[in-house]
Parts: sequence; C-alpha cells; structure tokens
Amino acid sequence: MFWIDDETGYMAVSRQQFSSKNKPIDKILLLPQVAKVLVLSGGTIQAYILPELSPANIGKIKDVNDVCIDLDDRKLDAKEENYIGSVSNIDWHVYTDVTVFTSKSIRLVRIFDDSIKLSKDFSYPGTLRGVRRSNYVAVGSQTSYDLIDLFQGQKIPLFPSQESHPQISALGTNEFLMACGSSDGPSMGMVVNFSGEISRGTFTWPDYPSSLEVDYPYLIGAFGKSLKIYSLHDQQLVQTLDFEAEVGVTNVSHLFKSDDDGLKSLLERTPIIYQSTAEEVQKIAEESDQHYGTMSSILVYDRDGKNIRLIKLQAKPLRLLQVYHNANKDNCLEIFDEILDEYRNPDVCNEVEKLFILHLLALLGLKYEIFDQCYDLWASNVDHLDPRLLLYALGVPKDEIFGSVWIFRGLADELEDIRNKYSASARARDFLQLYLSTCILEAKDRDLLKTIELNLARLNLESPEFLAQLNNIKYSKNEIIEMLLETKNYYYLAKFYEKLGDKSQTLYYWRKLLQGELTDPKFQESDPLNYMVQYLLTCDEPLVEMHGNWLLEKYPEYGLQLFMHPELKDHNFKDVKILQMLSKQHRRTYLHYMVTVKGEKQFMGDLILSLLRELIEMGGMQQIVEKYTSLPLPKLQFYEFLELESAREHSQAIELHDQIYRYLLQISKDTMSILDRKNVAEQCLEIVGAHKGLYSLLEAAIYYKQAQHEKVVAVFLKLEDYEACENFARTLKLPADLQPSGSESPPSTSSTISKTESLQMLIFEKYLQLERPELIERFLNNNNVFQDVDDEANIAAKMDKFVSLLNRIPDTFPICRLDSFLVSNLISFQDQVDETTLCKNLSRALYTNLKGLKD
Repeated sequence: MFWIDDETGYMAVSRQQFSSKNKPIDKILLLPQVAKVLVLSGGTIQAYILPELSPANIGKIKDVNDVCIDLDDRKLDAKEENYIGSVSNIDWHVYTDVTVFTSKSIRLVRIFDDSIKLSKDFSYPGTLRGVRRSNYVAVGSQTSYDLIDLFQGQKIPLFPSQESHPQISALGTNEFLMACGSSDGPSMGMVVNFSGEISRGTFTWPDYPSSLEVDYPYLIGAFGKSLKIYSLHDQQLVQTLDFEAEVGVTNVSHLFKSDDDGLKSLLERTPIIYQSTAEEVQKIAEESDQHYGTMSSILVYDRDGKNIRLIKLQAKPLRLLQVYHNANKDNCLEIFDEILDEYRNPDVCNEVEKLFILHLLALLGLKYEIFDQCYDLWASNVDHLDPRLLLYALGVPKDEIFGSVWIFRGLADELEDIRNKYSASARARDFLQLYLSTCILEAKDRDLLKTIELNLARLNLESPEFLAQLNNIKYSKNEIIEMLLETKNYYYLAKFYEKLGDKSQTLYYWRKLLQGELTDPKFQESDPLNYMVQYLLTCDEPLVEMHGNWLLEKYPEYGLQLFMHPELKDHNFKDVKILQMLSKQHRRTYLHYMVTVKGEKQFMGDLILSLLRELIEMGGMQQIVEKYTSLPLPKLQFYEFLELESAREHSQAIELHDQIYRYLLQISKDTMSILDRKNVAEQCLEIVGAHKGLYSLLEAAIYYKQAQHEKVVAVFLKLEDYEACENFARTLKLPADLQPSGSESPPSTSSTISKTESLQMLIFEKYLQLERPELIERFLNNNNVFQDVDDEANIAAKMDKFVSLLNRIPDTFPICRLDSFLVSNLISFQDQVDETTLCKNLSRALYTNLKGLKD
C-alpha cells in the first residue's frame, strides 16, 4: 500500500544562514506565486526572496505561533509539479493572502512584493495551531479546539485539549481532523465538518501523534519510531511502517512523480469495437506513447534531521481496482460509496486517473445491478462515460453499436466478464430505457446518437409511444428499417417509411398488410383503406394510378373515392382502363363523374348506355306508360307528365329516365362508345327496341338524333302524346331540347317548311285513320297547314289545298267541329279576293287617268 522510496533523492540548490540567535525554525511557508518564502522562528515571521533566499526586507510579524495559506485556494502550477496559492491585486499591485495565528488574535495578512499589510484581525487569544479552508479556520490551543467562521466572525466550540502541540489536518472537501488527548496516554482523532458536526468515525491511538498528514483516503500518523496508516473510511489501522529512529511526517507543496509500467498497462486505452481508419490508428499510436506514474508529496524524516525520504501510496487506479475485486453482493454498496468518495476527492488531480475511477464505478454499478446509483453516475457523465460501453456491457450485439468504443486496458476483462454474465431483467430494461432517453438529449457524436436511437427504439418496440419515437429518428434510419423487418413489425415499418417520405415503400407495405400477405397484430388502423386513399392524395400521379388501380380491383368503393376526389380532378389518368376494371354499378358512378365533374364529354355515350341498362334492370316504366295512355284528351305531354309524377312519387326510375333523355339530347347520331367503339344511338335503339312502348320518349330522342323525324312522329302517335307530336312536327324540336338537332348545320327555311308540312300531313292522315274528330279539330285549329302557300301569289294554290283538305275529311265528320277552321280560312280567302278586286280597280283608274293626260 505505502512504501518508502529510497531511489528518489535530493540535493541542496540554495543555502541561507538564518540569524535568529540559535532559535530553531518552526515553519517555512513557500509562496512562489509572489516569489517569497515566509520563515517562522522564535515567534517571528520574516520574508525571503525565492529562489535565492535573500532577505526581502518587507517587514516582520511578531508574536506568531503558526501561519498557513487557504488550503482550498491551492492549485497546481502550469507544469503540474507544485501546489501554489492564488494571487489578487489592488491597483495592479499583486499580493497573496496568508493567515497568521498570534497569541492574541487571528490575522488575515496580505503579502505584497514590497510590503506586508494587515487585512483583517479577529480576536482569539492562545492559538497554537491553525488550518484554514475557505472561510473557516480550525484552531487549537492548550485547552481546546474551535472552529472559526471568518465570514460571520463566529466561534464554534469543538473539543477540549490538553496537549501543548495540537494537531489539525484538512481532509475531504469540508472537513478537519483534530487529535485529542495527551502525550502520556491514549488519544483519538475527531473529524468535524464546517458546521462543527462530527462527520466520520473516531480514530483511536495508543499514543499522541507527533505529526499527522492525510493522503486520501488514508491518514498517516507519526508515533515514535513508526508510521501508522489508517483508513479514512472505517478508521481502521491498515499498515504500519517501522524505522530505527523517531520520525515525523509532512506534506510538502511539490509533487514527486515516477513512471509505473504496471499503471501504464492499466490506464492505456484500447478499443473494444474498432474501426480501421487513419484516425483510429493514430489514436492507438498516441496511447502507446503515453507515460503514467505515481505521485506523492508526503515526506518522512528523522527527528534528528539525518534522513528525509519520500513515502509513496500505491497508485489509486491499482489500489481501487483491488477494492473493486473485494466487492460482493453484500458489500457492493459500501464499496461503491468508498470508490465514489475517492473520485470526489479534490486531491485526485490526474484527469486520466479520475476518468479511470469513474469507469471503475460505472462497471461496479452494472456488475451488481445497483441501478439507482448507476443511473445517477452514467446520466450525469455522458461526456466522460461512453453510453456505448453500457450497451456493450448489457449484451447489445456489436453490429448495433456504431463507431469506435474505447475502454481502459485494465478494465477490458471486467467489461467482458459483465457482458458474459449479464442476464436481462425488467429492472435492467427499465434502467436502460430511462438512461438512453436521458443521454440522447445530451449526446453529440453522430455514431453515438445512431447507436442510442437504434437501441432505444428496440427497447420501446412494444410501447404505445413507439410511433411517436419514430418521428425523432435522424441517424439510424437504415438500421431501424432492418430491425422492423427482422421483428416483422410491418405496420411500424410502413409508418416509418411514411415519416421518411418514401411513399412507394409506404404504400407497398400498406398494401401487403391489407392483402394479408404480411401479418402484424399492431395493424389495427380504424379505416386502413380510407387512410390509404388520403395518403395517395399526397403522392405523384404514377403512384396514384398504380395503387388506385389495385384499390379499384380489390376495393372499388375506395378506388372510386380516390379517383373521384376533387384534389385529383385535374390529373390525367387512363380512364378507359379504369372503366374496364369496374363493375356495372361502379362504372356508371365513374362515368357520371367523368362527364359531369371533369367535363369529359367523350364518355357521355358510355354513360348513356350504362344508365339505360340500369333503367331496364330497374323496371317500373310500364305502369307509368299505362297510366299516361289511360288519361283522357286533352292531356299533358308525356315529358311534362313524367315531371309531375317524379315530383309526386319521387320515382327513381323516372329520375333516371329523365337523366338518360337529357343526355341523349346532347349527343349526335355519330357519337361512338369509347369502351366498345360502337355507335351509341344504334345501341340505345337496339336496347329500347327490345321493350317496345315502354321507353317511347327515349326512342323518340334517338330517332330525333338520327334525323328520322317520321319515326319520331310515329313514336309519339303510338304513345298518344298528340301535343308533343304536333309540337315536334311544327318546330322539329323535342321537349327540353335547347340545342340544334344533330351536328349538321341548321336547315334552311324552305327545307324546314317542307319537312314540317310533310310531318303535319302525316299526323293528319293518322288522325283521319283513327277517326277521332277531336284530334282532327285540334289539328286543324292549332296548326298552320298552309304555311308553304301562305302568301298573295299562292292564293289559288292555297284554295286548292283547302279544298283538297276538306275532301279528305270523312262525310261522317261533324261539321260543327270545323266551324273555326272554315270560318277563319274562308274569311282569309274573302279578304284576299277583296284585296285583289280593289287592286284591279285602282290599277284601271290609274290607267284611265294616264291615258287622258296623254291625249
């Protein structure tokens, strides 16, 4: 543990004759920060200049019993070889503080380059020994030990003392050790904190020590011809070193260093997961060039001054590793606290050793599953404890840990031992999950973040929050995908691809889940098909068409919902292919959307055929036709009758009939079906013709578009829709027709008159055959049958036509029904005769006058 270093020697580099009337030197206080040394001898402090030790001539302090600097204010110099105090300045005059203990007071003194000045003075008589830490001073007199709060100016009484040479040492971060007893009997050591409370157990000694020093975590006491070493943790004697003469022990400001090959093999770092890169090779080379050694500032000396030797404590890493190996299930918490206490000790100045102790603590916590302490340690040291070490220790496969992972060579076997013996448990899982959730917020290295993301995702795979976590994945995207595939979490995989914006893969796995080709218990979307439709609305056209066609084939309702969505109105899909995939019902729906919403009029013929077949299947028109034909004359046109019936009964058949009729009026005779490339009018006529008399209005519309006007008239006559028949003969228009008939140019006036006269006479002949006087009377009164000869030049032709018309009326026809026709036409004839006679007389008179003028 401790041993005497006989190899490290010393040599005199400066000597100064000290004139003090043969009085011994009681204490030397080095102040290299201001190039001074204070020498206490005979109750007087004098200053000398470093390094030559010439008198500084800056003044003296008398009646002094002890002097010290603030131990908490010490730090290593730039070479890390000497402890020095801090400096301050007043108007650029540099000084350092020392505390002087006189027989009457405690003085805070400032040592300048050219003077000594008093800063504060606290009245406290009888001080023999004092140690300062920050704002607290522990003092000893011949009667007692006390604690002085310099900031508050308050004294805290501690213990009685009967020794003329009180012993006080500083230890830990806020503690003082005080020796109580007398030189002629047993004694003990008491430890108090800044509050004056006892903070550790009591040290028991057979004699009163001549000197005490702390080399954490041990207390070294000089007892006659031996040094006794006690543990600060349990206050037990752990080692005794014997000498031939009486010895003393002291702590100097210089750190003595020496190389230690055993320490090098312990502290050299080595990769457990290695990447063969130039940087890694360079790092390995740098590690092999490192030098590690022990340090000590404790000297043991003979009382006669003949021998001064260095006493060394075994290197902390080696010693604490032995403590680590002494741990077991029963004492692991105590061992953990002991090593943690060493780690927190401010005297652990070497950063590498401190880091080693930190890793030792981390492995100890994992080894014995002290997870509360583990979490506090690992989570608060993310920058110093690589989280990948923890994952490796807990059995995570190497291929799920990214980047190089390094460990101290002396701990590599311990790490492997923990990994090999690790057994998963719920507590370990909860600890790891909490730890990874914490350190992912602090980690900065890309490989580290990638590792944490992947392993945290694996831990949360069965958690309801997993989907939310997927949204935060940045560095381990490919690995997450592989993990989800490996664990057959296809639902999460589809969602992850969605988060990544990979629409193709998202839809691929979504389809597979819908088809049942891939199974996943987590696939419990309330309406997965609607979700797919909504997602497709965000995709480009090829994806929409590909997956939309699949929906049409498997789930046509959702396929139609997609292709008929308003957001896709302006897209150009392969509509013919879509129509061919649909059933009759769904085809009608899509055709209606194409024609009415998208304005694709080329599909109107297919829509008509589809609707017509639906109407035929629906039936219901026979009763409507029978009801109409049974009505007495005069009666509404059949088209108007259907409108009234639809409003009264809300008949779906009538509504569909009206829809087809209006569409028929919008096509031409040459309109072709897109799907089967056949003439629409001919196909409709074939379908309607198979149900004679039931779809007369549609049949009339078809003949109308084919310009077969005589057949239109025949259809209306058969339907007994005489008003529509006469209106058509008169106007060549069907009810509700707002467009020119056919696609050809409008007929000339003469051809129209000829066509209407022909149709009217056809109707008249039919009326004569029916022998229904009311129809003949109606026809003669409502139709201008003389429109082709209705002018003055054709008066004779009109009269001939009038006579011919009368001759065709049967003799049995009631003459009273011709009153209006005869009167109106005979008056017209008489007016024309009178007008002709008047014109002749006027012409004759004009001729006579002109002849008289000539003569």
